[in-house]
Amino acid sequence: MLIDQPLIRFVHSSCLDSLTARFDAIPLDSPEKRMSVVSLQKDPKRGLGIKLAGASTVASLARDGPAYREGTIQPGNRIISINGCSTEGKT
Repeated sequence: MLIDQPLIRFVHSSCLDSLTARFDAIPLDSPEKRMSVVSLQKDPKRGLGIKLAGASTVASLARDGPAYREGTIQPGNRIISINGCSTEGKT
């Protein structure tokens, strides 16, 4: 899911409650309330083609990577979950 300083969310049942609570805590009038689900196939040599700044903010995309080709993810988006696991508190 993307939330305007968008958060990318790959939902998995084990993390759904935590992610739902985080999303519900965002004020209704916030631009961060916008979400999209993104599924990517990892390239065995290049990964997803996402460079992160910190634990969860997309810094840049590799032009030949799966994330760039898919088109939804943009620099400045925040990843909140990968493969169903929350990125909260991760480095």
